[in-house]
Amino acid sequence: MPFTYTYPPFVNTLDTDDAEAVGVKQFADFLEEHGAEFDAHSAETFVKGREGFTNSIWRYRAHPEELYKYTDIRQALTPEYGINMHRRLLVEEPSDHYRLGIAGMNAHTVYVVNDVVVNTNAPRKPGDKSQYYIGSIADVCESFRKGESFMKLMMEKYLFRSGAFRDDDPLTWLNSMMGQDGIFIYIPDNGKFPIPIQIINVSDSQTPMMSNRRIVVLMGHHAEADIVICDHSMGETKYLTTQQVNVFQCYGSRLGLNSIEDTSHQTTRFSNFTVFQEEESRLQGSIVTLRCGLSRNTVRVRQWGNGVETNISGAAIADAEEHVDNYVRIEHGREECTSDMLFKYVMSGRSKGIFTGISYVERGSAKIASQQQHQSLVLSPDARVHSQPVLEIYADDVKCSHGSTIGKLDEAALFYMRQRGIPEAEARGLLQHAFVNDVLQRIQLQDLRDRLSSLVEKRFRAGSAQCNDCLIKELCQ
Repeated sequence: MPFTYTYPPFVNTLDTDDAEAVGVKQFADFLEEHGAEFDAHSAETFVKGREGFTNSIWRYRAHPEELYKYTDIRQALTPEYGINMHRRLLVEEPSDHYRLGIAGMNAHTVYVVNDVVVNTNAPRKPGDKSQYYIGSIADVCESFRKGESFMKLMMEKYLFRSGAFRDDDPLTWLNSMMGQDGIFIYIPDNGKFPIPIQIINVSDSQTPMMSNRRIVVLMGHHAEADIVICDHSMGETKYLTTQQVNVFQCYGSRLGLNSIEDTSHQTTRFSNFTVFQEEESRLQGSIVTLRCGLSRNTVRVRQWGNGVETNISGAAIADAEEHVDNYVRIEHGREECTSDMLFKYVMSGRSKGIFTGISYVERGSAKIASQQQHQSLVLSPDARVHSQPVLEIYADDVKCSHGSTIGKLDEAALFYMRQRGIPEAEARGLLQHAFVNDVLQRIQLQDLRDRLSSLVEKRFRAGSAQCNDCLIKELCQ
């Protein structure tokens, strides 16, 4: 059946205040005109979340200018994009069609084609709180409607407890307003999922397409899991994607959360992570951008228990006109908690890199150890990097540090390698790879770490992001 995409009305005049000034009024207008049909193809949780959005859309005006100082939201949102309102699946077997699983890594794989969830593993119905679940939010809602499972109530309870809607980030609200389905991952108390969970997001369309994705992760007490989120774009079509990842970690849980982007110059991608950590939970997160158009990652972590550990690292390789923006805020609210941020960029061409790292220590906190470091290599005179490491401390018993360096390749090291017969291009690639490798070594999954190391090497050898083939696809199963 041919696809019929519905286009939100395009707004040409965005000079007024409130929603129009941020470029989102066309989406509110779209829901007002097509809301009933849109809701008919949406999971119940999303329909309930949209109630009253016609009025609450005006809070878009309240977002802090500093939050998106170097990323123009209005410019990113105003072009026309189609919406797969009826959520038709483009291909029946995406795992066979795209083959984007990471070679050598045995994983539980879920494909999201545009914004349609396809669980390629054996389907498992939502059960009680003693059973793990990885699948669509729509299936959770349907099982609740049939009286087969009460997992929906648990999911919604922790979705809101995770702080999913406590801030005024306009992209969080846009995703909630336009989302229709998503993925729910539940690991029960004392459960350890035996293999990594890989979520493969694919943007694939012949016409400009908007996709809105949601991932909800609930880690039970002392539960353990590793999640890998991969983003890909097919062809040179223009894409706009928003993604909201909400994580709630109960007492003593451990989560590895890895995000990898290998999209295209025509892709605009906003990905927001909101994590709520209870006592003695551990989070190891990584964000790697191999290729993009405009990419913004926003990470907010709330440490709400004693003995919490949070480690967030990231690497970005950008050239041409690519735009990479990472914003990380870790809030310390208890005692004996630690956090560590390490981000490294390699920028060339006319690319732009932005990093904002905020360590926030509340009043009454004690024995907090926090450090953050951002380092960038700028390889061309037209590349730009904006770095803003921030410490905001309202307690005394803390040990916090931050730093930022921006520079060029070490010419002495480059000269040393050339003196020993290594060609200049290869020597530069080796030095750049070694620079990024500090971030890669923090990834706990060895198969993923090895694959990313190969991809980074290939990326530097290519010398340009202007490549029509998907880097990960070439090295996959």
